[in-house]
Amino acid sequence: MNEFLKTLYTEGHIYFDNIDGCWEWDATKIKRSGITDNIAMLMTNKIQRLSSAGQSVLKLAACIGNSFSLEMLAIVNKRPVTVTESELREALSENLVQPSDDYYRYGPFREGKTLQGADISFKFLHDRVQQAAYSLLSSNQKQHQWRTSRL
Repeated sequence: MNEFLKTLYTEGHIYFDNIDGCWEWDATKIKRSGITDNIAMLMTNKIQRLSSAGQSVLKLAACIGNSFSLEMLAIVNKRPVTVTESELREALSENLVQPSDDYYRYGPFREGKTLQGADISFKFLHDRVQQAAYSLLSSNQKQHQWRTSRL
């Protein structure tokens, strides 16, 4: 429900009327817009609004599982941990993934210090987010990731 309301707000279908002090919306306009209350579709649309690097790293994370370490994601991403963390930051800010614990938020590597050697893990906010990210992979990409993970 939260994601549905956020989408309505982001797309300008609901707004707060400062003069009357209440929320306003046009149900007919919302219906015509094609926005659905299907959480999978909402999550897919939200993921597709990320940059290409953000989408790519989130899809790779979905292949790993509902929770994943930054180190494992960097290996699958074939990029350094610092680059992978930077690419993941967009998904973090959009609340698609979250740190598994407070170490990421308050760890010693914040403020430009290194991530190397830090044991950082994340999890998808909801299993539907992971499913949405995974669904954006083509069949060939899914097969390639499966083969790569088996090596």
